[in-house]
Amino acid sequence: RSSATICDLVVEGHDISAPAVLVENGSPTLTGLRVTTSSAVGIEVREGARPIVRRCSVDNPAGLGVSVLDSAGAVFEDCEISRTGQSGISVRGGASARFERVKVHNATGTGLAVSGEGTAVEAYGCEVYEIDGTGVQVTSRSTAQLTDCEVHRTTGDGITLDTDAVLTLSDSHLHDVPENAVDLRSRSVLTLHRSKVRRFGRNGLSVWDPGTRVDANDCEIRESTGDYPAVWVSDGATAALDSCRVQDVPDALFVLDRGSRADVVDSDLTQVRNTAVSVSDGATVQLDDCRIRQAATGAWFRDHGSGGVLSSCTIEDTSTGVIVTKGADPTVERSTVISPGEAG
Repeated sequence: RSSATICDLVVEGHDISAPAVLVENGSPTLTGLRVTTSSAVGIEVREGARPIVRRCSVDNPAGLGVSVLDSAGAVFEDCEISRTGQSGISVRGGASARFERVKVHNATGTGLAVSGEGTAVEAYGCEVYEIDGTGVQVTSRSTAQLTDCEVHRTTGDGITLDTDAVLTLSDSHLHDVPENAVDLRSRSVLTLHRSKVRRFGRNGLSVWDPGTRVDANDCEIRESTGDYPAVWVSDGATAALDSCRVQDVPDALFVLDRGSRADVVDSDLTQVRNTAVSVSDGATVQLDDCRIRQAATGAWFRDHGSGGVLSSCTIEDTSTGVIVTKGADPTVERSTVISPGEAG
């Protein structure tokens, strides 16, 4: 419970009701620890502790890999957490943690779990992979910032946000995810900068519920492996895509339900097997200076109350440029449909 420097130890534990390494109150430096254990937690930080943990490894098939809780704070650098029976890393209860160049793999449930009001995580250059469940989960008013991180090879969603969670994802890469690359609900907010989303089985971005929002700038969403829209916005959620590229997907953007809205600016929607933009059930879209190419249908406004604006857009090499049916009421201005196979 005091400040100390501990180096190059092998720690083995066999009590599934207690952590193998417990840090309380103090500010120790832990370097080069190898924690191979069957414990409740490999390394637990709590009660205001502020450790620095460097070049440590945790292997704990019985429980959590790392837990930071109860308003504690921690810095983890160049660590590896693997083969955990529960989440690889759990940060909750108003704690804060920074992870630099940390690898989390072969965890069960979640690679990185962040929850609780006041809880905050920063991750730089980290990798989360081979997770039996969700890669990263941010919930219950917590916040996280991931920069230059990679999340891949999960059995569930890549990233989930729920209940007023806030996540900023910069210069990061999500790929090889069988479900949604990112799923967010219940007033959560996601901001993406210069990030790539590739090879996802369901939606690249799945956005639900009033108050839930995605803002993506200079991002790529491509190479869907399933039969679902790359971007799904429904139940009153909103999405904004600026200078983004959506490519090689079954459908690019589906916006559904009254109150749902998508704003797309200076973006490319290409190699879309079905419909590039679909608007239905009273939803609204605004597309400005966008380019739609190689799609079966460029934009389809499907029913009464569904509408929006296509402004200064180019739709090229499609079977049909724009379809308006069942009382939908979009505005199309200063836009061009080039070489449609059937109808402009």
